[in-house]
Amino acid sequence: MAASGAQATLSYRLNNQAVYDSDANLMWLRDANANGAMNWSTAMAWADGLSIGGVDDWRLPGGPMVAYGYNQTTSEMGNMFYNVLGGTAGRSITTTHSNATNYDLFQNIQSGVYWSGVEFLSGQVAWSFDFSDGFQARYPEGTNLFAWAVRSGDVGGNPVPAPGTLALLGAGLLGWAGVKRSRHRVGAVIG
Repeated sequence: MAASGAQATLSYRLNNQAVYDSDANLMWLRDANANGAMNWSTAMAWADGLSIGGVDDWRLPGGPMVAYGYNQTTSEMGNMFYNVLGGTAGRSITTTHSNATNYDLFQNIQSGVYWSGVEFLSGQVAWSFDFSDGFQARYPEGTNLFAWAVRSGDVGGNPVPAPGTLALLGAGLLGWAGVKRSRHRVGAVIG
């Protein structure tokens, strides 16, 4: 199943356990609350240890998280909230999202704060994103917040080779066959 929004095209991957965003080239865990609330170091370890369908390079969302506030769409979670799901600043994503088709592809999106993988002050504070109102902020790392795993790139799709790739492959095979045929003829004349 695929859904198209103004800014994102989403489709299921890994036996419907993940959702791929082709515009951002990110794959999100379909279950946005797979392990409950946890502190930052536990969330980092959980994402790092996650393996689904042989894919084990999961992490917490990142991206440029350099400013507090609403409408911070450069971070991966900000992009998810505002662009992919159609969230509105100051309103919970669970009740207000202009892209219900994309929203419905996910499970257990919480109206609460999610950890990012971006630390602000080593051992003390990390960036977060609040899906209850679209606000990006920082929290003490010992606070229990939600975690949503993501990974860069696509797996499990059906990639179609570009036409140029197929032409190059075909030319290489024809050249290889021609060389093999030439060697066979030379050997017949000499022997």
